[in-house]
Amino acid sequence: MVRNLALFNGVVIVALVAYAYFLKMPFDEIIPLVLTAVLASIPVALPATFTLAAALGASALAKVGVLPTRLSAVDEAAMMDVLCADKTGTLTRNELSVTNTYPMSGFDAAHVLALAALASSDGGQEPVDAAIRAAAETSSISDTPKLVSFTPFDPAKKLSEATATDSSGNALHIVKGAFDVVIGLSQSSPSATTAAKTFEEQGFRVLAVAAGPPSAMKLVGLIALSDPPNPDSAAFITELRELGVRTVMVTGDAPATAKIVAHAVGLDGAICPPGPIPEGVRPEAFAVFAGVLPEDKYKLVKAFQLGATSSACAGTEPTTPRHCARRRLALQSRPRLTSPSRRPAWC
Repeated sequence: MVRNLALFNGVVIVALVAYAYFLKMPFDEIIPLVLTAVLASIPVALPATFTLAAALGASALAKVGVLPTRLSAVDEAAMMDVLCADKTGTLTRNELSVTNTYPMSGFDAAHVLALAALASSDGGQEPVDAAIRAAAETSSISDTPKLVSFTPFDPAKKLSEATATDSSGNALHIVKGAFDVVIGLSQSSPSATTAAKTFEEQGFRVLAVAAGPPSAMKLVGLIALSDPPNPDSAAFITELRELGVRTVMVTGDAPATAKIVAHAVGLDGAICPPGPIPEGVRPEAFAVFAGVLPEDKYKLVKAFQLGATSSACAGTEPTTPRHCARRRLALQSRPRLTSPSRRPAWC
């Protein structure tokens, strides 16, 4: 039995070498192929063979800027047929900047930015807060409230909060977050709604700022943030499409904003309305999932997998790997796999 198995494997190895020679493979690629085939002919060496093959694949990926954190990620990447890509920092540059402001009556742009900066984290890796603080530093005001406490951005609430005291010593509650959420905590304003819609249709991310007593908060103004697409995102999505991998954008931004960015990177298709992930959703049904909470990313991948797809997530949010932990490849940076000059992707 062992002799017959060895003879059969010998024939297979000779055939592999002949085929490799016919394909004009480089000699330095034929040697690992032959060694792997020889090891595979020994049953007890099969685990080592699989590990060696995965290690060689991981080494090759590392040379093009991809750092696998576990060997199984190489096979998982090869099996995926759907990539759920976050917008900010993945398909876009993650270089947010304040493009415009819309102050409400009684306020100016400097006050809008100053109050928004109080409800932003000082330092850290949050690009939205960094952009707002940088803009606020260029237009300081004399009566800036004194910060008392700060509550970081909560993805579930879609806002951050701060407590401060004004120049008269009165307590001031400040919130900064998604327009639809903040407008629900303050007095409605048709003009602000129109301005927010205009900003979103231009592809800007819109934040609203409100301040005042907790029971009678007033809308201070709107902030429009720009984050241009990566110049190589469209080519990357096209390359994935040619490899048989479908890309869908998953973002917490408004549908109008997501639509502009999706079109710029070559994702033209239907947009799933904000809200709970539909039951039995299929990847081909939508090109963009907007208004998605971080925990809903897990539900989305799970729904795709129930439809017999092997899905992966790519994003910069720290919650991405945990919420996409079911047979997935989590890329913890920009999903550009072929540029060694970029920061590496983590698999």
